[in-house]
Amino acid sequence: MCFEWHAFSQDDLEDVIAEFGIEFDTFSYRFKGVIDDPYLYRNFKNILSSGGYDAVISWNFWPVVAQVCYDVSIPYIAWVYDCPISYRVVPWITYPTSYTFIFDRSEHKKYKDLGAKNAYHLPLAVNTKRIDGITVSEDEEKELAAEISFLGTMYESEYLGYADALTKWERGYLDACIRAQGEFFGDLIFNEVPDDKFLYTIMDRWNSEGVLDSKDRENFALWFRTIISRERTHRDRVSIIKNLAKKHDVRYYSYSHCPELGEVNFHNPLNYHEDMFKMFRTTKINLNINYRLITKGISLRALDVMAAGGFLLSNVQEEMLENFKPGVDFA
Repeated sequence: MCFEWHAFSQDDLEDVIAEFGIEFDTFSYRFKGVIDDPYLYRNFKNILSSGGYDAVISWNFWPVVAQVCYDVSIPYIAWVYDCPISYRVVPWITYPTSYTFIFDRSEHKKYKDLGAKNAYHLPLAVNTKRIDGITVSEDEEKELAAEISFLGTMYESEYLGYADALTKWERGYLDACIRAQGEFFGDLIFNEVPDDKFLYTIMDRWNSEGVLDSKDRENFALWFRTIISRERTHRDRVSIIKNLAKKHDVRYYSYSHCPELGEVNFHNPLNYHEDMFKMFRTTKINLNINYRLITKGISLRALDVMAAGGFLLSNVQEEMLENFKPGVDFA
């Protein structure tokens, strides 16, 4: 059974499963709640209980799906393209029926250490057979061609709102950590600094301001590092795009216009199935500026650009160097 929830690569996943000669049905659903959804639980359980299914597979990991599979003793296979996986997937990801494939080696280790015995490291993939068949018309090339393009969210800052509740010293300390992280990619200094004592001080302050819900308090260290990493990623992307736009024709495709980028050429996201690959192919230089919580793995964006035959300029990632050759496959 394929569980379909409007994921980017759902059609590609189903095409490849069919190519391997595996028979499957597709169950489509738009989530009302990924953890507690009685309607989905009841209906999906009834379908699986009717028999005939060897496993369920989905893009990303969904706790309510994992719960159904556990209750009816059917393996649940989740191939995750988000990073990080929400910390709220524990304990479902540790179920013996949950088989989770995670593209970033560091993220995989985190959940392995949390007790997910059936968690595996597996890079993401793209359907090159389909992408090779995409053609670009002359009119499309004129419309999409650019010197430099970046496609992705700008991670508009949540941190600044939270930082207002901090003392000058606390905010200065965190700003120094964020600036230091900007000097290198790879391991996160946020995993080592600030220390637990400082984290609890920040948690108590934000808790008193009413900005944390109960789940954020439960997993504060993970929540905090996500907020800080989003802020560092925001600064990376704004700085790189803004500076390149001073001398080059730069376009960025995102869900909303970023005020800090001013007059830089903004476009809404493109259709993933075809238009995005056409843009990658016609742009002279496609940027990959990784989300900072992807510390080792290859982002789907990087694979999509290379699959489209586009020129990829990327920050260094450990797993990219293991699987591709700089100066040949990307720069």
